[in-house]
Amino acid sequence: MSIIDVNGEFKIYDMENKANVNMGVLNPMPDIDKKDVYQMKWASDNANMVCVLEKMKLCFIKNGVEEEPTPFTGYILDFNELKVLSVALDEIAVNPLVNLTEATNKV
Repeated sequence: MSIIDVNGEFKIYDMENKANVNMGVLNPMPDIDKKDVYQMKWASDNANMVCVLEKMKLCFIKNGVEEEPTPFTGYILDFNELKVLSVALDEIAVNPLVNLTEATNKV
């Protein structure tokens, strides 16, 4: 389970750790420290992988291990098979009649 709170802090909670769940205590994974997060998307084909948008960077987290972030602008539509489908909202804002397929990108 993951949460982006009102301050933009991103946290992942291990729901499979029975000791935490049985005691009624959920502690976030200590290795994941993300601030200023505005979007995240779990992979539709891999429950252990999530991509996170933080300060115009796209970060991938797999099994609690963060990979090197890459520069990114846009909004995540889908995350599947290690591919991110995104849309450039600034292009749509400038030209609302633009074809949606022209505004989408695969990363």
